[in-house]
Amino acid sequence: MALNFTWRKPLWSALMVSSVLLTACATTSDTSGLPTLTDALGEQTGQNGRACVLKSDIKSFGYKDKVLTINARGGYFIATTVMRCHNLDTASLAVFDGPHNEVCGGGSSSVGDCPIAKIFEFANRSTAFEALETAKAMVTEAAGETR
Repeated sequence: MALNFTWRKPLWSALMVSSVLLTACATTSDTSGLPTLTDALGEQTGQNGRACVLKSDIKSFGYKDKVLTINARGGYFIATTVMRCHNLDTASLAVFDGPHNEVCGGGSSSVGDCPIAKIFEFANRSTAFEALETAKAMVTEAAGETR
């Protein structure tokens, strides 16, 4: 009499999936308590991230790692995005969308299909980039302290 071992394959598959999920959870660090770049910029500048810029005032922009830099008439702006927007990495043109012909921080505006989280206003490009580098250092330092 031959034994039927057809239950082994589904059991093996279930064990493999379970072990992969457990390994993924064990190797993923918890970053929920770490400050974000948005938090660091807000703390450093004292701004709430709800600055607005007229769409017609935008001269140029740059994008890298969830940070949008905006050169506009009357100032320089740093915007953080809700998620990584890979389509902006190589874009030379973008459609800024927001209420009343403005792009504002706080979740009501976007660039293309990428939602803007917060926007911070600076007098010029150099102070904006100084603040950005300081905020990046704050985030990196906080991440190093938790290890």
